[in-house]
Amino acid sequence: MPCHLHHGHMPSSWSHALSHVLPSDNCSTVTPRLLSVEGEGEVVYLNQPLHAKCFTNARSGQSLKLTPQPPIGPDSTTLVFESRFESGNLEKAVKVGPWDYELVLRGDLYTQKHTQWYFFRVQNTRAGQTYHFTIINLYKDSSLYSKGMQPVFYSEADAKSQKIGWRRTGHAIQYFKSSTRRPNVKRETFFYCLTWSHTFQHHQDTCYFAHCYPYTYSDLLDDLGSIQVDPVRASCCKQRTLCRTLAGNPVPILTITSPAQSHDDHKCKRAVVVSARVHPGETNSSWMMKG
Repeated sequence: MPCHLHHGHMPSSWSHALSHVLPSDNCSTVTPRLLSVEGEGEVVYLNQPLHAKCFTNARSGQSLKLTPQPPIGPDSTTLVFESRFESGNLEKAVKVGPWDYELVLRGDLYTQKHTQWYFFRVQNTRAGQTYHFTIINLYKDSSLYSKGMQPVFYSEADAKSQKIGWRRTGHAIQYFKSSTRRPNVKRETFFYCLTWSHTFQHHQDTCYFAHCYPYTYSDLLDDLGSIQVDPVRASCCKQRTLCRTLAGNPVPILTITSPAQSHDDHKCKRAVVVSARVHPGETNSSWMMKG
């Protein structure tokens, strides 16, 4: 498996448990009973790398040696999950029913285990079958999912046969507050859950779900490289390294301006600083920066 994914046909427009649930003004209170919290269900995916390897595997150009997932039988209807690729995020998947899965996300490093974004792959799909997914450890107490937002979805079969790329999909979407308290926080806070249903259109398809249209570090390097080899854009865009991440990856800084006629002219120019992607899940800001 490649260490990062490149999927074409990006849409040009974006407009396109818990047996008891606590009430919340921002969330639905009509929710399913979550079983994995109570110890029920079968763990079908677990991704808990050693802390020492978190940044080693995040280095640009790093070739990942993935441990294969346990094989499934030819008659198995269990989805095969994977998130060990660039910008992937899924820690655990628990099968709690024939077509129902409860998911746990990995928290952002060096935070109070913030969990908001996800990006994972599923295989072994059945055409015409509706599956139900519930993420059970989200951090925010409100979400645009309560206002009609949907997960983004990519089907390799649709991309190959119809040239359809990422798009919003999913139905029966609910965002709700659970009765499970978040550990290791000073004040009493609770996890939140996102649940949605999806009907796959193809048998044995390879599909991806994500919080927003993915934009990886490799995508950034490709975009910066295309600027550098374009004489027109490169003439007014200087690329430098601001610093390096904890994984050792360069953090680029671009200076976009017309050439100064003199040193004094350069000193007199006013500057506007534009920043994007403060948090790892904010891929929408990366797309806005790309333009």
